[in-house]
Amino acid sequence: MNFAKRFFGVALLIVAVMMFCIGLSACVQSGSPSEEQVPTAKTVEIASVKGYPDAEIDNTVRTLTIAVSEGIDTFDPDSIVFKNDALISVFVYADQRLTRPITGDVALKEGKNVFYLSAFHADAASQKKTFTVTVNRAAHVHVMGEWEHKHDPTCTAGGLRQRQCVCGYIESEVIPALGHDLDDGVVTEEPTCTEEGLKTYTCQREGCGYTETEKILPQDCKEE
Repeated sequence: MNFAKRFFGVALLIVAVMMFCIGLSACVQSGSPSEEQVPTAKTVEIASVKGYPDAEIDNTVRTLTIAVSEGIDTFDPDSIVFKNDALISVFVYADQRLTRPITGDVALKEGKNVFYLSAFHADAASQKKTFTVTVNRAAHVHVMGEWEHKHDPTCTAGGLRQRQCVCGYIESEVIPALGHDLDDGVVTEEPTCTEEGLKTYTCQREGCGYTETEKILPQDCKEE
């Protein structure tokens, strides 16, 4: 009788353990799916650029081209948005070998500016990719003011005039010398029958005082 009770008790315990294992297995299968069941996208691709909807993105050759106006002197790499952006780590470099890091905004000059992005997925370092970023900054077009005379020209020396752009650039231009403005001349020495005379011309511009002379041929004297 005692043996039968013991056997029945052991059998009941075994059944209970089996039911527990089956229930635990079902619970695990019905819980949150594993990482293998719901694959996480591990692509490293540029999606857009904040503030530049016309940016040219090519994830195949890993290039990004952006055009900015002449008034923009820097570009913020954080404005580049990646797909799965929260999972992408990005580093900025000035050279293609990724040896000269850039911290903060990228300083822009006129024309073409090139820098490089090293980006990788947080869950897949093997997905690391390098992107070439080109920012084209428009050349400055000067808006010049009116000409201002700095030095007026004289008879023998050139003058100078200047005008200035709103950016501070100054353009200078030399004004040619005026040359002398001679009067009709005055006979300062009368010619004789045997001697030449002189005619003197004087510049009429105030403060000049330049003169030049011209010989007058002797008179044709006849003997009486």
